[in-house]
Amino acid sequence: MSQPFHVGPRQTGANESLMKALIRSSLFPIAVLIVLSAQTLASRDLHEEGPWSEPAPQGQWYHDHHLSHEQRLSQLRAVGFVKHNISCPELNNLTFTNQPPFDVLGVPECSAGVQPKMMLYLPSNVTCLLNSSYLPNNETSGCLAEFQTHKKVDKLIILIHGFLKYFDTKWLHEMQSEIMAMEPNTAAIIVGWGHGMYDIVNFWRAASNTRYISQAMYDIVEQILRDVNPNLYLHCIGHSLGAHACGFLGKKLTDNPKTKQLDRLSGLDPAGPLFCNDVPYPFHNLDIQPDARLGPHDAKLVDNIHTDGDARYLGVLPQYGTMEPLGTVDFYPGQKGSYGHNQPGCYDIFNVISCSHSRAWQLYEASIEEVTCSATEKCQGNPKKIPQNCSPLKKGTVTMGYHWDTKHPKPGMFIVEETGSAPFCTDSHPFNRTQTNL
Repeated sequence: MSQPFHVGPRQTGANESLMKALIRSSLFPIAVLIVLSAQTLASRDLHEEGPWSEPAPQGQWYHDHHLSHEQRLSQLRAVGFVKHNISCPELNNLTFTNQPPFDVLGVPECSAGVQPKMMLYLPSNVTCLLNSSYLPNNETSGCLAEFQTHKKVDKLIILIHGFLKYFDTKWLHEMQSEIMAMEPNTAAIIVGWGHGMYDIVNFWRAASNTRYISQAMYDIVEQILRDVNPNLYLHCIGHSLGAHACGFLGKKLTDNPKTKQLDRLSGLDPAGPLFCNDVPYPFHNLDIQPDARLGPHDAKLVDNIHTDGDARYLGVLPQYGTMEPLGTVDFYPGQKGSYGHNQPGCYDIFNVISCSHSRAWQLYEASIEEVTCSATEKCQGNPKKIPQNCSPLKKGTVTMGYHWDTKHPKPGMFIVEETGSAPFCTDSHPFNRTQTNL
């Protein structure tokens, strides 16, 4: 049986040392470009199951910007990025294939590669591990038996990180603690997955692994709804790749007539490369389908915050997020000329490291206890044209962040004025605990 993944001090230290060494290097922007371009053959060695095609001639596909969708996919398969299928015995022999809509994203690894870790947090500082492998299992059944004793819990928050992060990522635990301190009848699950900094050599692998971790989350949530409370309010909060994992979870719950839908999904700068169609070379012209990413129907309310949605260095270096509206509500914080990207205070190498990409979770965390951020304008049409296609809003009409005013559930695209220092929002007011929230 696969054991839950634990990031110990030794691995965490190695991750931090590697990151510091990369940051100090003047070659860091080039390294990031190579990573995001997925121009590595490492995945061919790391995946053991399933057939692979022979490599294409060296450099054949890297330099042709005008290939058709089918030509691009054919060449991606040729260099070993797209595997045909894989069956994971720990998920009841579930088989993942690269059939549409996942002909771009491809198939994930199984548990040994994804290394899922899920921890349940209950009131009164009770915690226990949820093991998603070979369900039902004693570890998860014992944890859910403890959950059953907390009769007043009526809400479950699921928190999941993105690329290069891991279970011990600080903001996950800060949000969990802040939300549960404010809401005594709320439980939380923190989800860790992937290889942390070691995924830097294979973004494609990490992106495809969102399919696995979403299935693992679904299996756990389905058992919670069945064994604990079928009416729990469900809210999934994901950053970057984690936002799409929440989306896949939401799709699975929606497709199952025996389970309820996610009540809310908060996407914190959902990842753009391999999921959206507004990312430049080499991720252009892939015709990625909506069913292969987070979407507006994955929960009753899908609210997204876009902070790194445009390419940098004159459009040469792909962004980490997207400007595409993916939810019921899409927020584009920033300043004039850079709403939804190039966040205030994020410049040059710090932006490449992920300053703008991280601003989404920073804004969301600040909204839990510190401030309520008001949208200043509502926008129509192409988000690339913001703010030319926007019109002013009355202050407080729409707020961004954890606390959502149910009296004003206005769908659409909105901009939020921002500064470069915490808590960032310029049009804000201190959080009012009497405010209605989802």
